[in-house]
Amino acid sequence: MILGAWAGPALYAWWRAPAEVWSRWPVFALPILPAVLVTLTLIAYRARRGAIEEPHPTTALAWLRGVIAHLGVPGIHVVALDSGDARASDRNFYAPDANAVVLSPAVLEGSDTRAHAIAAHELGHALATWDHPRWHRADRLARRWSWELFALGAGLVIATALVGGTTVRWLGLGLILLGFVAGLWVLASEVLASVIGYRLLRSHLGRPPKGAAATLVSAAVTYLSQPLAMIVVAVTFAWWSPWLGDGVLTASAAPIGRWWHGPLAVAMLAAACLSVLGLAWYGVSRRGLGSFVIIVAAVLGAVVILIAPFFVVSVAGHPALPAWVFALAFAAAWERFVAIAISALRWLTAHLRTLQPLLAQPPAAVARWPRAALIGDLGLGPFVPTIVRIAMLAPIGAWWLFAR
Repeated sequence: MILGAWAGPALYAWWRAPAEVWSRWPVFALPILPAVLVTLTLIAYRARRGAIEEPHPTTALAWLRGVIAHLGVPGIHVVALDSGDARASDRNFYAPDANAVVLSPAVLEGSDTRAHAIAAHELGHALATWDHPRWHRADRLARRWSWELFALGAGLVIATALVGGTTVRWLGLGLILLGFVAGLWVLASEVLASVIGYRLLRSHLGRPPKGAAATLVSAAVTYLSQPLAMIVVAVTFAWWSPWLGDGVLTASAAPIGRWWHGPLAVAMLAAACLSVLGLAWYGVSRRGLGSFVIIVAAVLGAVVILIAPFFVVSVAGHPALPAWVFALAFAAAWERFVAIAISALRWLTAHLRTLQPLLAQPPAAVARWPRAALIGDLGLGPFVPTIVRIAMLAPIGAWWLFAR
């Protein structure tokens, strides 16, 4: 329903944008794409959880060790993720440096189809990369940089849509396309692992297990949403670039740009952020988290940083600094918003057991907790660099406000 509400304005803008300046405002709806990412991830998660579970006589650990011994692959071993790790409940991966398939206790001890399918998928990663170091290095770089390149490029192109800067705009599109290529590499790696995993299940269990295909497909399709979102952004801005000119919020734009585009941009971004929060809340509540107060607090600062420049631009009529300075500052804020939103979701999911007793306590009891203990017990350490980076953006904002 949320995504459907954007379909009409977006299609109208694609049809009317070359003719009417004011109809370009749905360009600010592009930040809704993170909501698309979350939606597709939730759909894949629901498909994975809803797969038919068929019991097997052996656990995934025993089956996996038997397959490795039968294949005669040297050096690959299975490791259980530390049960004391708060992320152990949902983390399963292949560690190429240690040549180890690392699985959560729930998967290792499971005897259902889902556990066997996840184990086969991770073994598929191992068989695809264990004797190909170049493939492993490329895969690691693609996973590390695909989303960051997209976040930086999206920030640049959205900023230049507001204030102009053709060179910076095409630079942003180039970064998005690089991120898209990296995302396709990751998707291909996941599809290959699922294909290998399905063949292992079929050959070493005697017949294709019921529900295994759905689990393996969802494990790969989850990674389809990222390059899909990237290419939508790139195609949209490439289509609109001839009509964006110097930017819809600059002094050379129509007067309506000062009074309509600024508020609409803020409204669009706020609605997109709320959509992401709503979908995220629905997803985490289905997993038993109950409350999303902490994620709202974590994202609030990033949202403020993201939309504050629009108020300045809409009031001033044009940016006080050159377009490229504005674009770079905006891109940094956009990247921080995406990073905080994703980190908050992962942190909430990983610390379910720690959060439940905390949320059950009265606020006065929580307030008496030592701050250092709070950071240590809840695993807030990864947020410290993010908070520091946000603080580093404050001088840019102050310089921007007082330099005009």
